[in-house]
Amino acid sequence: MCRSLAAQRQSLSRRIKIRSAQRAGSDRDVPENERIWYCLIRKRKQRKECQISMENNAAEQIKVLVVSDSHGRNENLKKAVANMRGTHCRMFHLGDFQCDPDDIYDLAGVPVDMVRGNCDSSLCGVPLSKIVEIGGYRILLTHGHQYAGFDSIGSMSELARANDVSIVMCGHTHIPHVEQRNGVYVVNPGSISRPRQEGHQPSYLVMNIEQGRVDFVPVYLT
Repeated sequence: MCRSLAAQRQSLSRRIKIRSAQRAGSDRDVPENERIWYCLIRKRKQRKECQISMENNAAEQIKVLVVSDSHGRNENLKKAVANMRGTHCRMFHLGDFQCDPDDIYDLAGVPVDMVRGNCDSSLCGVPLSKIVEIGGYRILLTHGHQYAGFDSIGSMSELARANDVSIVMCGHTHIPHVEQRNGVYVVNPGSISRPRQEGHQPSYLVMNIEQGRVDFVPVYLT
């Protein structure tokens, strides 16, 4: 009984220290062996705040960083995140990340929606495709390799209709492309580390949603 009471007091003391550190925005007052809990709580809090911000500002501008095919070379991904820092509140990665998914989550600094590509392990816990709803749009995220004719705009349009989405985002080709056909956007950000288009510049996309309108801005790294 005494041991149980002591354990409760120790747990309460730990929570007080963590909450105090949260208010101060620093982990310096958190014991070394408790910092992992502080970091987890802080990350959850930041992600929750970002989600609330997105919901409350549906009529305002939403920016999403869209990347693909980083293939374990995350230096350019870090550059893209740095370019967008403070202006976006979500990131989509369309597969072939070829690293621990936690590495992507950690460097993003915002909530991340990911799908895996043909170069990613099926054991990584990341789905092959995913439907995301944001700013009034239903978006299908997929790497694209698993569909016959993945590089065909017609095939992607059919995929959109089959999944009742208005935007399909895919990677795999390492070539940036944005096209609208029959009311469906087919979007490919290209590769952020191994570009194949003319000029061979690493690329990503910024999706802007404002007052119900969406546009996609390609960005090239030098």
